[in-house]
Amino acid sequence: MIIKKSTKINLLSIIYALVLSGYPIAAILSLNLGLENRAITIPFRLTILIVGIFLVFLSINNKKNYNFAFYSGFILFWAIYFLKIFLGEVFGSTGQINIFEFFIYAFGTCFFPMLAFFSFIPPDSIERVRSVSFIVLFIGCSLSLYYGLNNILGLTSQGIVVQRLSFEFIDPISIGNFGVSLTLLSVYSVAKKNINNNATKFFYIFSVLLGIFSTVASGSRGPIISLLIVLILFIVSSGKVKVIKSAFLSIFLILVTLWFLNFLVEKLELDSMSRIQAGFQYKSDQSILERFELISWAVNSFLANPIVGGSVEGQGRGRYPHNVLVESFMATGVIGGIAFSLMFFSAVVHAVRILKHKKDYAWISLIFLQYAISAQFSGSLYTNSIMWCFMAAVIGNFHNKSSRVIHENSICS
Repeated sequence: MIIKKSTKINLLSIIYALVLSGYPIAAILSLNLGLENRAITIPFRLTILIVGIFLVFLSINNKKNYNFAFYSGFILFWAIYFLKIFLGEVFGSTGQINIFEFFIYAFGTCFFPMLAFFSFIPPDSIERVRSVSFIVLFIGCSLSLYYGLNNILGLTSQGIVVQRLSFEFIDPISIGNFGVSLTLLSVYSVAKKNINNNATKFFYIFSVLLGIFSTVASGSRGPIISLLIVLILFIVSSGKVKVIKSAFLSIFLILVTLWFLNFLVEKLELDSMSRIQAGFQYKSDQSILERFELISWAVNSFLANPIVGGSVEGQGRGRYPHNVLVESFMATGVIGGIAFSLMFFSAVVHAVRILKHKKDYAWISLIFLQYAISAQFSGSLYTNSIMWCFMAAVIGNFHNKSSRVIHENSICS
């Protein structure tokens, strides 16, 4: 069966956009239709799964330069993780989370879609995939901000007092992460392109503002930390005047947004700024103390079973440490933890190399690095689908033999 190149690119554009920011649109759709969240999100995730499996079949014959460190860690970790989930299902779960749900999320939303992201995007099509992803991300972030502010202002009928940017089905951390992604892709677009159209420039600057506002207003510290670190990496790896100007513009807009949010704190009694400020005084912040407690508990769980690890759901407690590196050792033992670390840090190194040498693919690295950092503060192995998928995208677009020219000009040359 011969599939046109345009069909594959269309499918890649769809799956990149849906994985990156399709969920808030699906959640808002179910909210407006008055349906259960799963009535929309299950078909949404099935769409990603079907498109992903189809792309895997289309990419079977693609020639790649396989990276031993990454793929050995990838195969070993997922084999152990699958075995642990399977054994948990066979011998029964004693935790708060159904093991079957672990299987559905881990493989249905992470593993199989991840395989599709190993597909190489040709240089003449990468901009199209980025553009579609950016448009859907802008829509998703805008809608999340709108519904989140409605919740804060009490314009919804839920009757719930909300002091952080969130709404039904979408938590503050997710909105913060959407804001970071929009900010990074906007800065990247301004830095990479020679934009002569004032309307386009204004749109990207507005997108940066929208992204920063969503990030800070969420009151989540993890997304803010990931934004600052990835922006610094972007500047250091490129070293170009245009990128530095764009980054300084972003920092200026961050300061403006912080001032505006401080104003909102006084008027609307938000706790976003107080949570961020408390992050620098961790002894007075209960949520940070709880995270330290979870990490300590996960480390002890690993030390109690260092070879095979504890349960994937935390020895029946239905919890995870909100740090994927720690969780990999807790859930799969020393062998699985080392395998995950090998895979994870190999992807980070390749992401930085892409930032330096493959300017057209740098936006993929920015998103992966954002979620790789964020995964050290929130989420778990079986729910971090964006991290897994963009990890694969980094490796797939770096090692494909169709992309021999690695040492291209750096960003904005």
